[in-house]
Amino acid sequence: MEGITMRIMSKLCDAADWFRPEIHEIVVNELREVPRFHRKQWESAMIILSLRECGKLTPGSIGLSMGGGKELVMYAIAQHVRRLVVTDLYDTETPWDCARTDDPDEFIRQNKPFPVDEAKLRALRMDMRELHFPDRSFDFCYSTCALEHIGSREDFIRHFDEVARVLKDDGLYVFTTEVTYDGVTIKDDHNYVFSLQELYGMFSESGLEPQPEFDARVTPHAINYPTLSNLKNLSHFSPEIFTERYLQEAPHIHLMRGRHPFTCGIFAMKKRLSPAERKPVHLLGLDSSRRFMESGIAVLRDMIHESTVSIHPFAWLPGETSRFFADHMEFLDPKNYRKIDSETVFHSEYFWWGSGQRVFDVILDVADLGERAIVELRIHTFKTLASQHVDCVATRSIAVTAAGRYAARIHLATDEGNTYAILAKMRQGSCVFTGIDIRSYPAQRAPATITAARSLPTPETAVI
Repeated sequence: MEGITMRIMSKLCDAADWFRPEIHEIVVNELREVPRFHRKQWESAMIILSLRECGKLTPGSIGLSMGGGKELVMYAIAQHVRRLVVTDLYDTETPWDCARTDDPDEFIRQNKPFPVDEAKLRALRMDMRELHFPDRSFDFCYSTCALEHIGSREDFIRHFDEVARVLKDDGLYVFTTEVTYDGVTIKDDHNYVFSLQELYGMFSESGLEPQPEFDARVTPHAINYPTLSNLKNLSHFSPEIFTERYLQEAPHIHLMRGRHPFTCGIFAMKKRLSPAERKPVHLLGLDSSRRFMESGIAVLRDMIHESTVSIHPFAWLPGETSRFFADHMEFLDPKNYRKIDSETVFHSEYFWWGSGQRVFDVILDVADLGERAIVELRIHTFKTLASQHVDCVATRSIAVTAAGRYAARIHLATDEGNTYAILAKMRQGSCVFTGIDIRSYPAQRAPATITAARSLPTPETAVI
């Protein structure tokens, strides 16, 4: 980039980056964390490193953070500059707890992870697509995995143009966002995962100029294999079980949306000062990285096809709570469960099972029956590339007539392009459950009869 010396390339997240001395130093000394394989830590460290290498972290610099919430990286950056303005859609009703406030300034001051001169920080409620600052206000701008949440293609380009407007002529925009390997952009509402081709197409239409090369190479090591997100919800017995708690710290580098592997990438761009011809960008190593990801998917697919899985029943519910579950009884107060579906007994996350025959066993332990109840079990699915349309592909009803244990089995042929959730609705009456256990088996390994996932008193059992 003319006028900016760039030693750090725009690149994809790679486990090997944690072993670079400069990244280790930033994680330990700037972020004040223990290094761990998590994309969020990589994003923060790479943003600091890029700004440092480009000479933007100076006592006279003024920076802008967009979608900044209360992120750790803002406090690390603020220590090195004259002023850092932090923006987000701060609001008391936002679903994002990192921005839930009606006083942004006080919010970021109360959440300081370590001492920072508060005079260097200012927080404002502001949309990334409409920056209320004069032209050429900032030496640098940055955002960490915020872009993908702000809308659609027109919104992304509008954001880039706004950043170009408020940057000084020698300014720098560094941002991270989620990127797929296989050339498709996943367009979930307010949660895109971009193909590199889609991103660079938008850059070419905006007032920002990317670097001429993007490093899409990843080290061929198993730690870089894609894995299912939130593994603890696929090994569920109870929050007290060691394995479930330990899996919360599992490596979080390359993940999957359905069968599509993705990670985060960092992009460093300058302001486009003339309408000169847009130069092509070279994507280094993308084909070899795709092949490596496919080999990792094959390993994961084989593992799923051979494994029994215990599924977290409440993962998809607000606060992971159900008003029909005894351990969540405090949420029966109407002021606490106003946002909880009044019919949903449980609802798992949507998981990818590859293609094949699966068996789903559900065991319900009823402790208190208000009146005769009918519980409808359902399996819902959507195509990963069309998540707005959800289909119900299997149902089974259970008539609950007394306290006791009830069990049901559902057979399902899964499709590679879909993800699936298992849930239950209270269709008639009401009851309280003390146990809800869900297991999924490859059809060839399912037990002949339904087996409880945990030991509970069994006053009565009805197998459906």
